Amino acid sequence: SHPAQGRNQLAQTFLDSDADKLFFLDSDIVFDPASIVKLAHYPVDFVGGCYRLKQPLEQYPIGWLDRPALQADKYGLLDVASVPGGFVCLSRNVFSTMLKAYPNRSFYHFGHKMNAFYQMQYANGTLQGEDSGFCLDWTNAGGKVYLDPEIALTHLNFMPTRYVGHIGNWLKSRNKEVGNGTEEKISPQMAISRDK
Repeated sequence: SHPAQGRNQLAQTFLDSDADKLFFLDSDIVFDPASIVKLAHYPVDFVGGCYRLKQPLEQYPIGWLDRPALQADKYGLLDVASVPGGFVCLSRNVFSTMLKAYPNRSFYHFGHKMNAFYQMQYANGTLQGEDSGFCLDWTNAGGKVYLDPEIALTHLNFMPTRYVGHIGNWLKSRNKEVGNGTEEKISPQMAISRDK
């Protein structure tokens, strides 16, 4: 089955429970367990870490907002357009907001009523993955997506190859390269500073 269907089933199980937050953790991610607790304690509705793409060149599947620079808030979080869906913490408010914003997405799966929170969709000239599409729907409904750049995550393929990453360090190194003139300027300028 498609990952979107699995995420929708887990979202419905969450909504049928009395839990406050839902944490999506994909099976090919290696992490420090303390990172889960860290994300769960942020006073925001939608926050995630980011792992590398499975390729030798270090890159990250983040959707950046159209801003000249990155500015961390008082918690050290970055406001972004999208994060990948394999290491995210979501509050109940995310789903209640989306149910109100998109009321005509219910369907039945083996006799169980569910909602298409996650789906692949065509937007901005590309076919979005289910996680990017979810972020787009959430932000269009007025929500914000946050990234904790200080979480180290490893992305595995089935060779197995370990793609070890730390997006915060990567952003800082890119900013130094831009400042030294050794790389073309990137947009947004990947400078991380923290609100006082």
